[in-house]
Amino acid sequence: MGDLLLEIGSVIIFATVLAYVARLIKQPMILGYIIAGFIAGPQLLGFISSTETIELLSHLGIAFVLFIVGLEMDLGRLRNSGIKSIAVGFGQVAFAGGAGYGLALFFGFSSLESLYVAVALTLSSTMVVIKLLSDRGILDTIYGRIIIGILLVQDVVAIFLLALLPNLDASGGGIWKLAVISLAKGILLFLTAYLAARTILPVVFNFSAKSTELLFLSSVSWLFAFSFLAHLLGYSVEIGAFIAGITLASSSYKLEMMSRVRTLRDFFATVFFVSLGMQIKLPETGIQSLIFPVLAFSAFIILWNTLVVAGLALLAGYNKRISIMASLPLGQVSEFSLILLLLGVGLGHVSPDLSALVVIVAAITITSTTYVVKYREQIYGLVCRLFRIRREREESYPRQKFDVILCGYNRIAYGIFRKLKKLRKSVLVVDFNPDVIARLKHLKIPCAYGDLTGQDFIEKLNVSGAEMLVSTVPGYEENQLLIKEARKASQDVRIIVTSTNVDSALTLYQNGANYVIFPQLLGGEHVAELLDQFSHVPSMAKRKFDHIRELHLLKKAGLGKPL
Repeated sequence: MGDLLLEIGSVIIFATVLAYVARLIKQPMILGYIIAGFIAGPQLLGFISSTETIELLSHLGIAFVLFIVGLEMDLGRLRNSGIKSIAVGFGQVAFAGGAGYGLALFFGFSSLESLYVAVALTLSSTMVVIKLLSDRGILDTIYGRIIIGILLVQDVVAIFLLALLPNLDASGGGIWKLAVISLAKGILLFLTAYLAARTILPVVFNFSAKSTELLFLSSVSWLFAFSFLAHLLGYSVEIGAFIAGITLASSSYKLEMMSRVRTLRDFFATVFFVSLGMQIKLPETGIQSLIFPVLAFSAFIILWNTLVVAGLALLAGYNKRISIMASLPLGQVSEFSLILLLLGVGLGHVSPDLSALVVIVAAITITSTTYVVKYREQIYGLVCRLFRIRREREESYPRQKFDVILCGYNRIAYGIFRKLKKLRKSVLVVDFNPDVIARLKHLKIPCAYGDLTGQDFIEKLNVSGAEMLVSTVPGYEENQLLIKEARKASQDVRIIVTSTNVDSALTLYQNGANYVIFPQLLGGEHVAELLDQFSHVPSMAKRKFDHIRELHLLKKAGLGKPL
């Protein structure tokens, strides 16, 4: 027991130290965890000998990760991402999966191993991509929403594969029969979950909610109960954990459960990624035998996935810039891919050497994605120059002068536009979404379709003739360029921009912004102003009815759906 505690302790210490290093050099902490496992594992220092125990803990990590994913699963977001992005997502899985399968066969892997490789090379990391896009303030851009749709489709496919692949035998025969049986068992499992969620859960959690400790224990017990049921039906315990999370996703106590379970998830997930690092085994023939496959698989993920998504987005009707920008962040191995490979090794479907190869590819591609997202604008410009693609520009723009130029027609912009019209100001709305431009033209609102990262477009906006320039676009680089070019045109124009990051907001002020909209503070400031009115009941009632009317107008304008 003492040795086991020392080994687990060494895992956490190494993971913590490498996480600090990764954070200092601005790399994903997942990379630090994987390297920590490799260093502490049998290949180098050999501090950890009970690999079976560590792998058991890692399975718990997977279960808690998928439980939280189930809790956060919002099928409405998949619907609201749009038919186009969903179609692009399924197309990407099909084209990338097929090509990945062929590439694996080319390197001499068996049919079943090639299937695992195809999955690993196809799925992108929701955890990594969402965090990077959120940190850059581009999650709510058009291409950000397309990326979310693609990732959600991939997650749904990954969950299905988690249920299907463990039922395949080593020869991969009878796949359709196994798929039907697996689907039937899955329906039974989901039906049981649905009935339990409608009958048992409300009673249990309404009672347990009186104590946060009891609520925590109840949610964890529910996780294990469905894990056991999934195991009895021939599924992995991870699938059971995911379904347990889905059944609780609509619960009133969802947020409290997530806050309580998340710490356990983070701990066990760390152990999971460390265990992946421990599985990296250098082949007896030497590391040089891995170099070519690693480079080929990494290049496939970074280049082929990007090309497929960009091509499918163009076919779906998106313009070149949106298509390219939506494809760039998706070139890395998913955590779901790593989970599937770990299960494959345990089932004897995948050799440890192949698993180690994909883990190395994951480390390379996850690291490269941080740089791709950071320098996405420069990469877009380079792609345009290399392939002689004309940067997306405006289709048309009015020549006359306007009092205010409003960039980005979202919910915040809608309120600003209404206020400006009440003040009898002439307004030009600039947006990069063709659907928005079409709607504005239908309403006979002066508008321009254009790319705020295009210097030539900004120059043609006639900023020198405007009193004010307002940008509700959250992208930091876009607003930086907008301020720079606007100040070249006029030192008198008042510039208001938007930021979702404190450091970026302060930098925008330093670079010449007159005011920076910070949405996270905006709501609180508004409520603070309303508190004076709410001291009088008639004023509160009037504000309530005014707000309901505003929400109906927002819905009528097509801005009522989740972003």
